[in-house]
Amino acid sequence: GEGEAGGGGGGKSVDVAKRDSAVEKARERQRELEEKQKQREGWFDGSKINTSVYVKGLPADATASELETFFAKCGVIKLDEWNEPRIKIYTDSETGKPKGDGLVTYLKAPSVDLACQILDGAQFRPGSHELDVSAAKFEMKGGTYSKKKARGPGKAATVAGKAMDAKLKKKIFEKQEKKALDWGGDDGWSRAVNQGD
Repeated sequence: GEGEAGGGGGGKSVDVAKRDSAVEKARERQRELEEKQKQREGWFDGSKINTSVYVKGLPADATASELETFFAKCGVIKLDEWNEPRIKIYTDSETGKPKGDGLVTYLKAPSVDLACQILDGAQFRPGSHELDVSAAKFEMKGGTYSKKKARGPGKAATVAGKAMDAKLKKKIFEKQEKKALDWGGDDGWSRAVNQGD
C-alpha cells in the first residue's frame, strides 16, 4: 500500500508541472493576443521587428513603381490595405517636391538586412548618385503613434476608425505569403550572373 501512496505523490508533482505549463501557455497566448490588438490599433512598440528601410539619394523623378522594382531584389514588398506597395517617397511640405528620400516596407525582416548589404551604395539608375540604404528608425511624436491617413474616395470607413474588412485583410495577407514563398531571389541578377559562366 505504501508504494501506491508514493506513486500518487509522484503523480501530483507531474500535475503541478502540467498546470504550470498550461498557465504559461495561457499567458503566452494572452501576450500574443495583446500584441495583435496593439498592431490592429496602430500602436508602435520599439521592440517590434523592423521590416522597413530608409533610403536617401533618390533622383527627384523617382517613382514608387521604380522603387518597388529596385527593392524587390531583396524581398517581397509589403502591401497596404489598398493592395498597394508600402513605399513612401517623402516630399517637401512647402513645395510638394520630392526630397530624395523614402521608406520601403518589406513583408519579412531579413529583407531589411539584405537590402542594407546589397543596395546601400548602389546606383538607383545608371549614372545616378549612390543610395544610402539603412534600417528605418521610427520615433513616436507627442506620445502617440499616428496612423497613415486614408487617401482617395471610398476609404472613408478607415477614417472613421472602422477596421478594414477581415476577409479582405486575410486575402491580402495570403497573397503576400504566397508571393513570399514564390520569391526565390530570382530577379534577373542571378540569371545574368549564371549566364556569364
